Amino acid sequence: MSEPSGAPADGAPPAGAERRRLPPPVRFVIVGGTAYLVYCALYLLLRTSLGCLRAHVTAFCLNLVVTYLLHCRFTYHVQPHGQGFVRFTAGSGVSLVLSSALAWSGVRLLGTPPSVTPELAVIITMPLTFLIHRHAVTVRRTAPRPLPDT
Repeated sequence: MSEPSGAPADGAPPAGAERRRLPPPVRFVIVGGTAYLVYCALYLLLRTSLGCLRAHVTAFCLNLVVTYLLHCRFTYHVQPHGQGFVRFTAGSGVSLVLSSALAWSGVRLLGTPPSVTPELAVIITMPLTFLIHRHAVTVRRTAPRPLPDT
């Protein structure tokens, strides 16, 4: 018997729900936008009590954890794990360095207006960031197997 919403009574997703799921790159962008809003909210809440720099660092670190958990849950549908978080953090660092280098190059070498250069750099690096984060979150490394006794 179906519920009034059309979902089966046993709690299973309705037929065809898998097909309606957004593709991972779209979910990645949605989670990224959500993460940006979380960062802004944390920064604004912390700025008056911690000052600008400490508020930025604290909000950035807290947001990194939130972003990792959101990507695990909504973007890639995997369980969070320690190795994945370490790789995700390293991947975020790589993305930061790449986008910063692009932003610097855009302003200094190409004459791109500073008001739009950071956004362009993030957009340009987004496909690579998606691949780095997907690998970080979805690949599990297993412990090496012991060598057989000879």
